[in-house]
Amino acid sequence: MDSHSVYNLPSVVPDDNSTTVLQQVERIGFMGAVPANWRDGVSMKAHLELHIEQGPYLVNSNQDIAQNRRGLASVGVITAEPGSVNPVPEEVTMSLDIRHPKDETVEAIVHDIADYLENRRRSLYLAPPFLLDDYTPRYQLLSSIDEAKKRSAAYAHLRQCNLCPRLCNVNRYEETGYCLIGAETVKVSTIAPHFGEEPCLQGHNGSGSVFFSGCNMRCVFCQNHDIAHQRQGFDLTPDDLAGWMMKLQEVGKVHNINFVTPEHVVPQVALAILAARDSGLTVPIVYNTSSFDSLDSLKLMDGLVDIYLPDFKVWSDSTSKRLLKTEAYAEHARASIAEMYRQVGDLCFTGDGIAKKGVLIRHLVMPGKEEEGVQIMNWIADTLGKDVFVNVMEQYRPDAHVGKAKRGAKEDAEKRYAEINRAVSDQEIGIVQKAARDAGLWRLAEAARHGGFNI
Repeated sequence: MDSHSVYNLPSVVPDDNSTTVLQQVERIGFMGAVPANWRDGVSMKAHLELHIEQGPYLVNSNQDIAQNRRGLASVGVITAEPGSVNPVPEEVTMSLDIRHPKDETVEAIVHDIADYLENRRRSLYLAPPFLLDDYTPRYQLLSSIDEAKKRSAAYAHLRQCNLCPRLCNVNRYEETGYCLIGAETVKVSTIAPHFGEEPCLQGHNGSGSVFFSGCNMRCVFCQNHDIAHQRQGFDLTPDDLAGWMMKLQEVGKVHNINFVTPEHVVPQVALAILAARDSGLTVPIVYNTSSFDSLDSLKLMDGLVDIYLPDFKVWSDSTSKRLLKTEAYAEHARASIAEMYRQVGDLCFTGDGIAKKGVLIRHLVMPGKEEEGVQIMNWIADTLGKDVFVNVMEQYRPDAHVGKAKRGAKEDAEKRYAEINRAVSDQEIGIVQKAARDAGLWRLAEAARHGGFNI
């Protein structure tokens, strides 16, 4: 191609055909006075390389960030670290080639792309910071000295019980406190692989759940009323419980051991975990709680629990007094959940989609209490961070004392706790879910839009 034809080549930028190679070369001061023609014996000090321009193909691909400003952008080099075949990269760097005749427009495109990436960052299905190549349960890492300290602390708690904010301070070897459970044994309703938990906990083989009888609360709507309030079940020593934990692992092939409502039997649970460790337990421990724990109790669990599964029930003191029969529930729940988060951080997974460590906070939406759910979502985002995994639950049903007639009342008399004697509405659930997203929470336990695990 002769020089005249080269100089007259138009710009590839849409609607900018008036700009030619000659005009651009003159604009940047690269147009010399002597024609560069090696055939005429002119020595060459520089040359202009022509190549196939990919700009039109980028324009036609509908990647419109740069196109919106009539520019072009493309990625030329991508580097992944550590660069091995199997692991998900810890860090990925890339070069970005941005083109436009005006420097200020190039800078504007850079800002546009940065804003786009920031807004899209939270839409990743699995962010590398929450992906584990492998995981060793925390109780496996305890030294013999730490194990001895845990055992000693467990027995001390039973001799002067301060496991929950009620602070009964009774010697449970001699009498029982509010939970009505002694020191030598725990009362268990059910032990089995459970498939009613979040997908990341139950997986394909189930969560090895141990449902304890008794409770340190008296929720009038308790969804497990027959277990928690009526103390149905069988008695097990910590060693007996450890044996069942091993059966869940070896026979049930469960993904974890899930202690359901363990707040009032934490010392026995600690002793059982240590005994099971000595017997070969290797799966993570889940602490499934109503969040009415004492900080002393959680200190005993530190190093033994891998996944905390707290249920943050209500926000206002008036609601906790009426429906939970507790004082200052939200205050204690906030302190407990903050301590749980300090211990294990955000929920993390291995590549199979199974959770291994971290906190997953639940909130059961209740009739007429959606604004309390909004406050809970805001607290989670503001205090713990926007990466906390949250499950806004919608399965509330009237149970236990709700909707029952008052003792001695006439048949047509108003039922007890009439304000929550109904199912929760879609609108109430939607308000709490929207509040979670508006607060910036993005790791929500809900159906995955991309068809896989929502982790």
